[in-house]
Amino acid sequence: MTRARLRPFAVELAAVGSVALYNVVSHRHIGRRARLATNVSAAAALVGLARSAGLGAADLGLEPANLRRGIRTGIAAAAPVVAGVGVALAVPQTRRVLADEQITGTGRGEAAFETFVRIPLETALAEEIIFRGVLLGLGLHRRSPIGAIVTSSIWFGLWHVYPTLGSLGRGGGGDLVGDQPHHVGGATAAVVAATTGAGVLLAALRLRSGSVAAPVIAHAALNMAAFAGVRLTAGR
Repeated sequence: MTRARLRPFAVELAAVGSVALYNVVSHRHIGRRARLATNVSAAAALVGLARSAGLGAADLGLEPANLRRGIRTGIAAAAPVVAGVGVALAVPQTRRVLADEQITGTGRGEAAFETFVRIPLETALAEEIIFRGVLLGLGLHRRSPIGAIVTSSIWFGLWHVYPTLGSLGRGGGGDLVGDQPHHVGGATAAVVAATTGAGVLLAALRLRSGSVAAPVIAHAALNMAAFAGVRLTAGR
């Protein structure tokens, strides 16, 4: 195999390994507030790694010429996403599953920070650059669009294992999950499957618009609506 073929593979492998290692380290050793800066920095570092493999701004969904289209696409996708969250939260069982003391126990100032700073930047922006920018871009460099979407979405699903275990440990899911190992494992597997599916849809937005801005907006809308909705309905 030639060096030209090896290099993109090596960079993709390094990117996946770095994301996995960072995910573990960040949830074990980095405080919640500090993760805002570290997530954004990790995303920027991975962009630099992808550029070293020869990927350009367009390959990563970061082409300025596509930004306006990405924003339009993201806003169009955000409306049904927010509506879907509202419908889901109207169901008592869904509210109980999503209950988490880091949401329900926040004061107004902390809730405002979570909603308008941490979710848009630490979660939506950083994660979309990592998964729909770098990992999807590297995958497209070596595989078919379907193959790249599938692999980047699987990594995105697995990214949620640690946060899910943390939420369950704080009582997320309530008595619908409990503390039995098989219940916890099943709940975690369900979250991984759901976020993998979400990753496919977010990747489709990225490819349709040519800009990572589209999935950033849709992702932020989903998480912001869920956070606000769970907090507002916590007493029901």
